[in-house]
Amino acid sequence: MLKSKAIDILKTLSRDEFKRFGYFAESPYFNRNNSLIRLAGELREFYPSFDSGKMTEEYLYKKVFGNKYSYSSMKNLMSEMLTLCENFLIADRVNKVDNLGPRNTIDLLEELRERHLDKLFEAHNREQRILYTFI
Repeated sequence: MLKSKAIDILKTLSRDEFKRFGYFAESPYFNRNNSLIRLAGELREFYPSFDSGKMTEEYLYKKVFGNKYSYSSMKNLMSEMLTLCENFLIADRVNKVDNLGPRNTIDLLEELRERHLDKLFEAHNREQRILYTFI
């Protein structure tokens, strides 16, 4: 059975989160590595427990690459999978939080200021000051 930090993360995902992770992995904006897309697809077979004896590095490597097992290639692929999983957690958290939440608002205001979008910055800043005076 394959043990990895990426698998540890995937084990914690709900069914809906795991489905969104699949979409995330397939999105060319977040991932352009076709091998990662194939690996994510193969891992669906083992969700949610990921404890099958069939789930080995060699088995997944053969499914993803179709040729002789390479430890270093698989190690690199799993490292990239970990990064993809971590990026998914970050992106999914941002999407879960109400888009008007204070952290997202601060991030948006900082981005608007850095891009010198002063009118938009002022409009959002004014809107947030009004909103927080009622809280």
